[in-house]
Amino acid sequence: MKTVIDLGMSEGNDTAFYLAKGFKVIGVEADRGMFATLQKRFEGEIAAGTLTLFNRAASDTCDEEVSFFVHSQHQGVSGLQINKDLDPRGYDPSYLVKTINWQRLAALGAAHYVKLDIEDNETKFLTGMAATGRLPEFISVECHALQPVEMLSAMGYRRFRLIDQNAPTGFVLPAVQREGRHVDSPNFAHASGPFGLDVFEAGGWLDLERFKAAWSEAQPTRVRTWYDCHAWEPGFATKPGAAAIAASLKQWAARLGRRRA
Repeated sequence: MKTVIDLGMSEGNDTAFYLAKGFKVIGVEADRGMFATLQKRFEGEIAAGTLTLFNRAASDTCDEEVSFFVHSQHQGVSGLQINKDLDPRGYDPSYLVKTINWQRLAALGAAHYVKLDIEDNETKFLTGMAATGRLPEFISVECHALQPVEMLSAMGYRRFRLIDQNAPTGFVLPAVQREGRHVDSPNFAHASGPFGLDVFEAGGWLDLERFKAAWSEAQPTRVRTWYDCHAWEPGFATKPGAAAIAASLKQWAARLGRRRA
């Protein structure tokens, strides 16, 4: 049974989709109120051993206590920092939550796909991921900026897709679903949607430069939507280890620093 890691579960609709497809799931949710709801929703799957939950904040460290900010009206924007585009009065008082990093998660077994939706903490998590290695074949990340995508490229990913998270037609699954079991009419409310081969084989893929061009072209539409980047590197288990990936990431950081200078 392949494993999917859901980082930033929210109400758990992505996790429900992965479980319905027959994947084992490791889920991480920092919001303690939402975590309690998830425990009740997936009580059977937890007991069966197909779902493991962590009430942690995904980051580049493990067991560090950090402040978590819950937005009372928009749970999906809760995170380790306050969203500057929202009224700060909508946030409840922060509380401390412990972190979890890729090294701890990767120790639980190889992951087929990782969904990374942790509200502007993606680059910190990816930094720790690059230093550890054991990367998944497929990964998706919110890309309000290009930095996380450039980091994925530095880590060795070469195939990318830009996915509209609020498309007028909604998410569309292919007629023949390649990832796990066929699932009819999943609940994709507040979800990241299809993944893996069901994303890439449906519409091909872009290299990094073409992805950047597509991302730039899509920016005027962000008044109605936001975008995820899906990345794919076939057979990543046979690729260079953590040291080589970390060296590549350092080279990317140096290039980024020179461009900003």
